[in-house]
Amino acid sequence: SDVYKRQNLPLGGYAPVVMASDGTLFAGPANRGVWKRDTATQLWSQTGLGVGVIEDMWLEVTDTSLLLFALDDKGRLYRSADQGAAWAAFDHIFRVVSSDPIQTGHLIGVLEDRSIVTSNDAGDSWQSVGVLPEATYPQLAVALDKPGHYIITFGEIALRTIDFGQTWAEVPLPAASLSGYSTPVLYVGARSRLYLLAYDNLHFSNDFGDSWQFSQIETTISFTDLQRFDQETWLAGTLQAGLFISKDNGETW
Repeated sequence: SDVYKRQNLPLGGYAPVVMASDGTLFAGPANRGVWKRDTATQLWSQTGLGVGVIEDMWLEVTDTSLLLFALDDKGRLYRSADQGAAWAAFDHIFRVVSSDPIQTGHLIGVLEDRSIVTSNDAGDSWQSVGVLPEATYPQLAVALDKPGHYIITFGEIALRTIDFGQTWAEVPLPAASLSGYSTPVLYVGARSRLYLLAYDNLHFSNDFGDSWQFSQIETTISFTDLQRFDQETWLAGTLQAGLFISKDNGETW
């Protein structure tokens, strides 16, 4: 959008935000749980999850209900079936978890004990489909247009599945991204293009990890962050080199 309007949420830094199909907004202002904006009054009110630092949220639309998920900074995952009035916490502690945007009800995550788990019923039941061999903080990427396609990176290793986690195979990571000062961070964009952001370089893959290329952004720039606003629009933050924008899924910046 070219026009922005201040939202009267409690102050508190980064706030993940999701929007339901009817325009209802849910947000997680820092250390204040989950808040909801009424579509009629445009006013915000606290939901039944009133405390905690929310790091991620998403919606799942099933045949019978709208499910709202929230993940806090302790790895606890919560689910609400009534737009935030009441919440149920899952027993697991997650290092990372996400939903499949194509296949409704499919979730994938890595638990505190390094187990890789999946669910095909929106979290009612979970199945263990593997264990990571290292305790390094994992990164998870879920393809936006290919159901069941996931990649988990940890340290210098990446594992990929194309069948909802039933089988896994190791895929190569670009050597240059492993030589920086920070752990590479994985992102996914339109047409399942992957981005791997390290401190001093940015790579992308058009074949979901089989091969990698340098981005067209200058390779001498030190990167701080990469954010996707929609399937085609990205912003790249840098140290002392300004802000870069791409409106064609990273082809040009």
